[in-house]
Amino acid sequence: RSSDLAQTALELESTLKAQHKHFKELESLRAELSEKAAAVDTLNDALAHEQKKSRELQWALEKEKAKIERMEERGKEELEDLTLSLEDHKRNILQLNEGLEYEKHLVTE
Repeated sequence: RSSDLAQTALELESTLKAQHKHFKELESLRAELSEKAAAVDTLNDALAHEQKKSRELQWALEKEKAKIERMEERGKEELEDLTLSLEDHKRNILQLNEGLEYEKHLVTE
């Protein structure tokens, strides 16, 4: 009977050691998982920061493009105005030249 008890005690001790080892492995895995979760959180924070910077840069780019488009439009309008003004000046010069030629003709007669 005492040998049965000794055998049972050995089996229980062996089982307890195996469970303890298993517990330590689980504890180690939990710690590793916790580290990896922290790393993922850090990466998520970095990603969110980069996405925010990207949105800000995209917004700045759109703003700059709109500004350039407005400047180009103003430049085109100014060019059109100058072209019309130049055409008016050419017509005036042509009329003045014609008047001058007419007056020269009158003077030489």
